[in-house]
Amino acid sequence: MKTKNILRTLLTCAFFLGVLTMNAQTNKIYVYKADKTTVEFNIADIDSISFTAPATPAEVDYTKLVLNEVSGNNKFVEIYNSGTVDIPLDGVKLQRNDGASEWDGTSTDIIPAGAYRLILFNAFTAGLDANEAYVGWTVGSGISAGQVLKVAIVDPSGTEVSVFIRGDEPLPAWGSTTGVTSNTTDSYSRMSDGSWAYAAPTPGEANGTKTSDIVSPGYLTATPPPPTPPENVDYTKLVLNEISGTNKFVEIYNSGTVDIPLTGVKLQRNDGPVVSGSSGSEWTGTAADVIPAGTYRLFLFNSYTPADLATNPAYVGWTVGSGISASQVLKVAIIDPSGTPVSVFIRGDVPLPAWQYSTGVASSTDSYSRMADGTWAYATPTPGDVNGAKTSDIVTPGYLTAQP
Repeated sequence: MKTKNILRTLLTCAFFLGVLTMNAQTNKIYVYKADKTTVEFNIADIDSISFTAPATPAEVDYTKLVLNEVSGNNKFVEIYNSGTVDIPLDGVKLQRNDGASEWDGTSTDIIPAGAYRLILFNAFTAGLDANEAYVGWTVGSGISAGQVLKVAIVDPSGTEVSVFIRGDEPLPAWGSTTGVTSNTTDSYSRMSDGSWAYAAPTPGEANGTKTSDIVSPGYLTATPPPPTPPENVDYTKLVLNEISGTNKFVEIYNSGTVDIPLTGVKLQRNDGPVVSGSSGSEWTGTAADVIPAGTYRLFLFNSYTPADLATNPAYVGWTVGSGISASQVLKVAIIDPSGTPVSVFIRGDVPLPAWQYSTGVASSTDSYSRMADGTWAYATPTPGDVNGAKTSDIVTPGYLTAQP
């Protein structure tokens, strides 16, 4: 049946193009090209012929792969897929100490969206071999809680996309134990703001709260350089539209007439995580993140995903680790790739106390909502939709906006 279909296809080519001949005695096909050359094929070697180009594989955003927990005591590394689509691991590596040992992904290895996966070291499987996040991925050599250590996720191009280093600069040799304080109970755990600390082991689950800082030595993280943002994008069309401290979401609206790519764009809470004393956090857009013209998008905070928001069309998986509150002094800002704020909301009066200040702050179950005239007021939550009418003013304290 297959041979018949192939011959039918070839005869069709010959009929329409007049450039193909068949040699029945030798079972060969000759294709005469426009440049006067000839290509010869054995019929037995041809499986199928199509006039349709092969599908282009979807681009994979490996930056969504995040090192989430490293346990030198229980000998495992946990990887989290922070994206909204499954990520194939063919060509991806998990490296220890610049490749002193490593695990190599194959075409059958995948991390589903929002899922955790464990890689076990030194054949140590006690209590973990039955964990749902363990699917048989192992590395022969071990890792230790009492040594200078590096663990890195490396994408198929050789780029490190997530790195954890136990050690201070200047780094001694990998495996050095001199002066290393060991915690024989907790894991190295990634906190919601991207920093690392000790926390109780939670293999295959979200990390717990910090039990103590990593000291003697501390830790280093090396993140990839930010992607190059596209040119000639009008980021001022990105508008903070609704903020709910009760339901833990921020809504952004693209008020323009063209789609806006978010490569390098940040959504910051309280001046971001790198400013000392800000108690902040942030989300950073990648090349895969876009807000279509005239569209709303939701950011969920502190892994808060009630059913009506997790299924909301405006929610596409964008989350920020730490929470927001309806009863605290708060700042939320959209920052363009150049570092310029393009839309800002501040719950608080001048002079501002510290972020998260709660003394005397009046709270409401309504959202902070942007009105049609650009002012802010309380309104009934409308995630992913046009804001409703004002229910009351924001008072005690009020609000500030700092628009460019």
